[in-house]
Amino acid sequence: LHAQQFTEVFRKGRFLRRKGNVRIRSFESTSDSARLGVIVPKKGNRLAVRRNRIKRIVRDEFRMTRHRLVSADIIVHVTGPIEDAELVALLRQNFERLATGENR
Repeated sequence: LHAQQFTEVFRKGRFLRRKGNVRIRSFESTSDSARLGVIVPKKGNRLAVRRNRIKRIVRDEFRMTRHRLVSADIIVHVTGPIEDAELVALLRQNFERLATGENR
């Protein structure tokens, strides 16, 4: 929620995915559960409706897998246009990797 927390994930976190228009970073934290930060700049998605839909999709996928995720801070940064189905598939794959402990 705070800029300092985002900065910590950017400095110390590791990439889960960084190809195309989606970048996902995670950083194992000491909090009780996984936390999510979503960044969707206006530059890649001009319409507020589209930016809000992307954020809604990311939050929903996170909500569905949160109970299985390790204690980590996760940032999803969508830098450009992406189809809904492609975003959902990408998020499921990467959240599953986090849940199974892959990529630690």
